[in-house]
Amino acid sequence: MSIGSNELVLYADNTGELYPLKQAILKSLAIKKRKGVYQVELGVRAWKRFADESARRYVKEIKPGEVWNRAFTPEDRKEAAKDWEERFRDMYRYGEMEFYLPEKLRARGFDPKDPKTWGSKPKAAAAAERKHKKGAKKAAPKKTKTRKKPRCPIGTEVQTLIFPRSSFSERQARDWARRHGYTASKVDETPATYRLRQRDPNRFEERSFSTIMFGEVSAVIGCPATKKRSSGNPSPAKKKKTARKKTAKKKTATKKKTARKKKHPKTIHVDAKRWRDANGNTYFSARIIVDGKQVHRIPFEYGYGDQYVTESEEWLTRQGYIQPKDRESMWGYMDRKKVAFTHAAKNVSRKKDL
Repeated sequence: MSIGSNELVLYADNTGELYPLKQAILKSLAIKKRKGVYQVELGVRAWKRFADESARRYVKEIKPGEVWNRAFTPEDRKEAAKDWEERFRDMYRYGEMEFYLPEKLRARGFDPKDPKTWGSKPKAAAAAERKHKKGAKKAAPKKTKTRKKPRCPIGTEVQTLIFPRSSFSERQARDWARRHGYTASKVDETPATYRLRQRDPNRFEERSFSTIMFGEVSAVIGCPATKKRSSGNPSPAKKKKTARKKTAKKKTATKKKTARKKKHPKTIHVDAKRWRDANGNTYFSARIIVDGKQVHRIPFEYGYGDQYVTESEEWLTRQGYIQPKDRESMWGYMDRKKVAFTHAAKNVSRKKDL
C-alpha cells in the first residue's frame, strides 16, 4: 500500500468514533456473504464510503484547513477500501464473522459464550451458507449466433476506391485508378482520403458491403443487385410513413422553439432536506422554485454536501430555464443574467421526512 492509504487505514482502525460505522459495514457484508449474494465490487464500494468518512475525520482532527479529498487522493482511498475488503473476506473465512450474524443465520454449533467454537470456521458454517444462499446457480447466458453475410452468387464488384491523402495526391489517385482499369471521373475529398466512386450504391444488395485492401489503397466491394433498388416514386404506404415522420419532426421543432422562448427567471430557490442513515450515507430531496412557483421536485437521491444544487442545475439546464454557455458555471450564468439564486438545506432525522 502507499503511504497515504497505510496512514488512513491505521487512523481508521484506531479511532473509536469510527468503530460503530465499521461494525455496521461488517454486519451488513457478513449477512450478504452468508446469504450468498455478496459481490466483491459492491463490498469495495461500501469500504470506499468508510474510507471517505475516515479521511474527512482525519483532516478535521489532525490537519485542519486542508481539503480532505486532496490530503488523501482517490487512489489512496480506493487502495484502503480494497485492503479492508480483503481483510473482511479473511475474517469470514476463519469464522470471525459469526459474531455479527443474527442467530438464525449462524452456523450450527457456534456459541458466542464458548471460546472453543471461535477462531476457526465451524464445520456447519458451510452447510449454513448453502442453506441460506439465494439463487445458488445462475443460468448460463445463451450464446447468440451471429449471422454470416450470404455469399454473392454472381461475384462482387468494386463500388468505391479510397486513397489516403498521406500517400496520394488527387492526380496520383486518378492515375492509379486509370492504370488499373477503373473510372476516375469524379473525386470526393474528405479530411483524410480521396474517394473515387465506381458504381451507384443503390445498384448493390443491402448489407453486402465490405472493405478489401490493394496495398495502400482500400476498396469497398459489394454484391450487385439482381433487381435495381427502387429510388423513384415511393408507394402510398411509404408516403404515409414519411408524412408521419415530418409531422413528428415539426412537433419536436415547435417544442424546442417554445423551450427556447422561455423567459429568463428572476429568482431561483432550491429548498432541500438531508438525511443520513446508520452507515453514514447521505440522501436528499429538493424542491426547485422559480419566480415563486414550484416547478420540480427531486424525490429521493443519494449525495453528500451540495449535491442537491448540482442535480437542480442539471434539471434547470435540460428544461431550458437556464442556458449557460460552453464551460460556463451556473454561478457565472446567474451573475451574467442577474438571476437571484439561493439554496438552503435542512437536516432531518427520519427517512420519511424527506
